[in-house]
Amino acid sequence: MTAHRYLPILKGKQGEYWALRLLRDSTRDQVVPMIEVVPPSAKRDVNKQVIVTASTIARCWPARRILVDFHFIQGFITKESGATPIDEFFDNAEGEN
Repeated sequence: MTAHRYLPILKGKQGEYWALRLLRDSTRDQVVPMIEVVPPSAKRDVNKQVIVTASTIARCWPARRILVDFHFIQGFITKESGATPIDEFFDNAEGEN
């Protein structure tokens, strides 16, 4: 098992996802990124935000270790069932793989 040597903290911007996608496999083996899920905008509600983020991460960093920071979307309830954005995120991330 390779020791992870770099933990970049990323703001969940498109350019950062693009950079992750372009890393060589030998570099990926030494990286565990932390992605901050950014708060929803006026154009996108929290449900859509977590779905898009989960899908993007699954495409850019498939089947690799990653840390996800939900600090900016704490407290949001996404469904009548009481599911949180974190539940929504993992439901969608697992569906991509």
